[in-house]
Amino acid sequence: MASERRSRSICQVPSPMRGTGRRALAVVTMVEGMYHAPPMRGRLLPVRWRVVGVAMTVALWACRPASDGAGRDPRPGTVDTDSSEQVGGPAPPVAVFPDDGGPLAPALTRVGERGEGLGERLAEAAESCANCHAEVVAQWQSSAHAAASFDNPLYRVSVERFRLAQGNEASRMCAGCHDIALLVDGAMDEPVKPDDPRAHAGVSCMVCHGIVDVRPDGNGSFDLHGDDPAIPLRDDPASLRAHRARMAGASLQTAGLCGTCHRSFLSNETGHDHHIPGADDYGAWRRSIYAGSAVDRVDAVSAPRGCADCHMPRVAAPLGDSAAEDGLVRSHRFPGAHTWLAAMQGDEAQRRASEEMLKKAATLRVSALRRAGGEVVLPAADARVAPGEELTLEVVIRNVGVGHRFPGGTLDAVDAWIEVTVRDAHGDTIGSAGERWKEGVADDSLHRLHATVLDEEGRPVLGRAIERFRAPGYD
Repeated sequence: MASERRSRSICQVPSPMRGTGRRALAVVTMVEGMYHAPPMRGRLLPVRWRVVGVAMTVALWACRPASDGAGRDPRPGTVDTDSSEQVGGPAPPVAVFPDDGGPLAPALTRVGERGEGLGERLAEAAESCANCHAEVVAQWQSSAHAAASFDNPLYRVSVERFRLAQGNEASRMCAGCHDIALLVDGAMDEPVKPDDPRAHAGVSCMVCHGIVDVRPDGNGSFDLHGDDPAIPLRDDPASLRAHRARMAGASLQTAGLCGTCHRSFLSNETGHDHHIPGADDYGAWRRSIYAGSAVDRVDAVSAPRGCADCHMPRVAAPLGDSAAEDGLVRSHRFPGAHTWLAAMQGDEAQRRASEEMLKKAATLRVSALRRAGGEVVLPAADARVAPGEELTLEVVIRNVGVGHRFPGGTLDAVDAWIEVTVRDAHGDTIGSAGERWKEGVADDSLHRLHATVLDEEGRPVLGRAIERFRAPGYD
């Protein structure tokens, strides 16, 4: 999905620069998470950013769900109309609201016959799975899925603050995607003890591989079976087939499974006055050429691609794995984001995997240079600048390798930004912007790619204080 974002940077060339008519080269680097440009030299110039436009494709689309034999959606909450009164033309669209989450609401997760201790079995699954799937489990242990629950200090602070403000039951919404082992045992309704193994389970093997049906609503809108994984016997092809059938159902092969959690929203059930949309990478993908949309740009993708095609590439399995084909397995690192988590854990392999994806995500180009009087110089590298002159750099950021928005995920928590380095004809740095942010220093010259959510007084909410979210501010 190729999309563009255009920004301007106004740089003032420092007066100590000798001579006139010197050329300046602007090197623009986009940074996501822990992916930084090399350190830059030179004094920091006052730089002011402002967004001047975003090129986008606008489409009017409708999505009709599967219907029953009479053309009606069978799910409760459907708003339908009687097409018998229509004279010619297609039937009117059907609006489908999220299914009732049932006893686990506001999570939309549903569980079949679970038996006793399902949460404990979910928490212990990885240890058992590693006996045959050593490589896959090792990769998963480095992933954000493995650190999705209360053992992640950032998540724990956020969810505990939310529970304190809105009540424990409201936090089931979080648990549908972060704490399934706690949710299915009803443990989210009580204080969560740090030493509870279920609070360290994350999104374990038996969660994704135990999903038997999915719905597009988000907030954990999947059906989970509580069956035994049917661990196969050695040299018993029949038991192996039964295991594969149990653990690799039809839903596992679809992007819809990822969409059950990579789409989220807040509602009355979470203590908010109205519906507030959250992260929606699944919806963005559904509207893209990667999902086969004929209304999106088609210059970057030759064939549809799903979530696993990018986030679960085939990689070598040096530890050995019974699921390997020609020595390769689908990566369970799920690279592409959370570089901060990998850095915090000291996991260089995980960090590198995500960095390699991010390097291919987008391109940056200084498309033009604009002088204070309005003159436009193309290309910008040919500009001759005078000491003290104020210049505006027009920078185009183009999404060329991401099947949804870039950045994606929870945009209010994303830390992606642009660094600008201006060098003279001798290669000496004469100015920069956004350089100090990676050191944790406030930087007025910074241009970040993120979103802001407002609280009840219209103030930006800093941090993942979702109990204070009232409305999206800007994006």
